[in-house]
Amino acid sequence: MVEQLRAAVGQLPNVTLLHSDARRLGPVLAAVKRADIVFIDISGGAPPFQTAALGKAYRTRLRPRILVLRNTKLNAFAQSLGYVEASRTAGATA
Repeated sequence: MVEQLRAAVGQLPNVTLLHSDARRLGPVLAAVKRADIVFIDISGGAPPFQTAALGKAYRTRLRPRILVLRNTKLNAFAQSLGYVEASRTAGATA
């Protein structure tokens, strides 16, 4: 995936593409001070609270317009909230 992205946008003058450990924010801040878009792919085993904490750290330091957090456990958690909310709404109208 990283190589495909590098091939597609790597030569653009306004794009800085970094591939590093998301938990180590120091090297990222050394390379860029501000970002419009941040994409963080965190391993599926990372707990949702860790993913949310990383998202907050990147959001407050880089102030991106778009922040994408990719994590299977966080996704499952968010989907379960939607399911519970939908079920609660459906039950209220019956």
